[in-house]
Amino acid sequence: MNFNVINLAHRKDRWKHIAETFTAFPLKRFDALTHPTGGWVGCLKSHGALLTKLIEEDKNNLGMYVVIEDDCELLQSQEVFEARWEEYKKYLSEHMNEWDFFSGGGAYVRPTRIVCYDPFIIECDWSVCTQFVVHTKRSAQTMIDFAAQTEWDTSCDNHLAMKHRNKIWLPYPMFCRQLETGKSDIASDEEKDKITVEFEKSAKVLEDFVAAEKAKTATPSKAPIMQKIDLSTVLSRHIIWTEGKLEAFKECAMYVKAVGANTGMLPAAPVKPQVALTVQVPNLTLFTNFLSPKECQEIINEASKSLEKSKVLGDGDECTYHEARTNSGTFLGRGSLPLIDRIDEHISILTGIPIEYGEPMQISKYAVDEEYKPHHDYFEEKNNSNGQRVATFLIYLNTPEDGGETTFPDAKIDVQAVMGNAVLFRYPKAESSELTLHGGTPVKAGVKWIAVKWLRDRAFA
Repeated sequence: MNFNVINLAHRKDRWKHIAETFTAFPLKRFDALTHPTGGWVGCLKSHGALLTKLIEEDKNNLGMYVVIEDDCELLQSQEVFEARWEEYKKYLSEHMNEWDFFSGGGAYVRPTRIVCYDPFIIECDWSVCTQFVVHTKRSAQTMIDFAAQTEWDTSCDNHLAMKHRNKIWLPYPMFCRQLETGKSDIASDEEKDKITVEFEKSAKVLEDFVAAEKAKTATPSKAPIMQKIDLSTVLSRHIIWTEGKLEAFKECAMYVKAVGANTGMLPAAPVKPQVALTVQVPNLTLFTNFLSPKECQEIINEASKSLEKSKVLGDGDECTYHEARTNSGTFLGRGSLPLIDRIDEHISILTGIPIEYGEPMQISKYAVDEEYKPHHDYFEEKNNSNGQRVATFLIYLNTPEDGGETTFPDAKIDVQAVMGNAVLFRYPKAESSELTLHGGTPVKAGVKWIAVKWLRDRAFA
């Protein structure tokens, strides 16, 4: 597998440096395209062009493509890297469906788990400022599509990370970093200093994460997290296991834990959401304080102007009335309110799914006795034009006096409707085994308002 180098600035000294650093590997140089707006756009365009070329040349269907930028250097010694590379490559090839890109360096890293200890690889849900990447065809296509645009509202690293969260693997310790010697044509000395500081912070995050994970494995007698959950705390956080409490955990093969969220990436807002709980099966996350009461009321006021009897979207993206759904509703798309645009951005950050993959937000009102009987949000037959639904983000805009829970009957889970809270559940396989069959139980007193964002596996037209 060749190391394909993007030469950012056509400088011989930088090419010489990288060639000398990677002496053990076959190097193929790919000059960045010139562009009137500067070198980063040239780098982005050349990245996409290079990956297109590598895919076309992949006669053996290896499906892995190495790209480095010429402002990259080793953090490990050359000898250590050479010794580990074959192990990394072997492990990556044996686990092709578990990762999307292998990031040799970066900043703003958010580790989630240790994948394996030998070779030492860590999984992340966020990593930007990468200088060394092994792409699969999945992440390669993301870069190709991104580079084909004419305007960008985020960096390629951010876009790559958002689309492939929890599919990012890092070697540990990381072996690449921003080049600190010599003057860069791309970044000023001040910018390079900032990147170096952020990289050092990220390295510290990784070190602390690894130390904590190793400490856990060093104490096998420690009680499992699931057994230490206080059920009264679970109930107070508005999620209820309706059959047998702790037994229901075991029956449904659920593993529940309190987790952190990617909420630090969110723009300034009156409130910041917190992850209360996550469940593995179904793949469900409960957020508290996703919206403030004022924001909830603003959406209700706007939606009240155009309510009508709700329809159901079928496999052909055609809306029809259905006896399973008895409520009223309307749609608020991007541009209808500044708040809706902000919510779309927040959902994209929290889910890692691009904004353009989302359907317009549906606002629904349920009066007494109105309900939405259990159903799956994915389509039985994949829609060829707009793709398949892969996730649902549901926001509670008020708290009903009684009833109106979101029920997952196969998983024996009910989620109470509480103003400002939100539930995210994913179903990437579109199969009943994911236990995402769900419904809205009848409202017994008062009224229920919710906002729903359905997310697809491609841009929604």
